[in-house]
Amino acid sequence: MMMKAQLSEYREADLISGFIAAVCRALNVEKSALRSPGRTTALVEARYIIMYVLVKQHQLSLKNVGEILNRDHSSIVAGIEKYQSLVDAKDKAFLYKINSVIEELED
Repeated sequence: MMMKAQLSEYREADLISGFIAAVCRALNVEKSALRSPGRTTALVEARYIIMYVLVKQHQLSLKNVGEILNRDHSSIVAGIEKYQSLVDAKDKAFLYKINSVIEELED
């Protein structure tokens, strides 16, 4: 019989996986490309959104998010800061992408 904590971990993993898949669909990027060294705008911005949400909303550690995206913890910190600076600057293109992710999650 599965213990409650294990079940909770599985649900969290499914939630995170579903979130990442929604970001990829909304921004039209391949999930496997998130771990690549690619630096296209769509990939970079997808990573920013994923980094921010996983650390700030799901309280994953910088190390865990880094493992998911094949990045070191300092890249995760920089990505979160960049996400926040784009939101604070009200960057319309970036905010549109965030809204696209939200809509994808609502479907």
